[in-house]
Amino acid sequence: MYELLEGVDAVLHFGGVSIEKPFSTVLPANIVGAYNLYEAARRRGTRRIVFASSNHVTGFYSQGETIKAHVVPRPDTYYGLSKAFGESLAQFYFDRYGLETVSIRIGSCLPEPVDRRQLSSWISHDDMERLLVAALTAPIVGHSIVYGASNNRTTWWDNSQGHHVGYQPQDSSEPWRATVEAQQGPVDPTRPEVKYQGGGFVVLGPFDFAGQGPA
Repeated sequence: MYELLEGVDAVLHFGGVSIEKPFSTVLPANIVGAYNLYEAARRRGTRRIVFASSNHVTGFYSQGETIKAHVVPRPDTYYGLSKAFGESLAQFYFDRYGLETVSIRIGSCLPEPVDRRQLSSWISHDDMERLLVAALTAPIVGHSIVYGASNNRTTWWDNSQGHHVGYQPQDSSEPWRATVEAQQGPVDPTRPEVKYQGGGFVVLGPFDFAGQGPA
C-alpha cells in the first residue's frame, strides 16, 4: 500500500466487502484494510481520503426519524459496523495527524429506485459523481460525514452538517414514485426491513434476527 501512494494527494477509498458477510470476512477487507490505507497515507503525506462509508452505519434508526450525520452510530450489520469503524478511524487520523476525510454514507446508488425504501435512499450516478468531485475539491473538510443521497422528496437524512463540502444534488427519485408504489403495493410497517432505515440489511447476516431490535 505504501508504494502505491507515492506522489498521491488524494484517495477515493471504495475497496472492501460491500455486502453483509461473516465477521471473519469483513475484518481483513474493511477494518484491517482501512487501517492499512490510512497508515500508508499518513506516512506518504497524502492530504485527503474520500471514504465510501454507508447508510448502514445508521441502519437501526427508524424510517420515521430524520437524523443528522453526527448521531450515534447504530449499524445494522457487520458490514455497517466496519463502516462505523472506518469513520472513527478517519476522525482519529484527522485529529492526530491532520489527514482530511470526507466519509460518504452512500445510500442506494443505482440507475433508478426499485422499491419504496429507495425512494428515500436513492442517489443517481450523476449525483454520486457530483458528490465525489465536491469531496475532492472542497477547500477544507477536516473529517466531514455526508449522506450520499439525491434530492429526494422523502428522506431520513439531514445533510446540513455537510453543506461546507459543497454537494448540491440535482436529481430526485420522484419520477419513479408512482411506478414503484404501484409495483410494490402495500407493505407491513411492523416488519424490521420496513421499520428500520437499513431495510433488508437488518435481517441479513450470520445470525438470527430476534424480532425485537431497538425501540
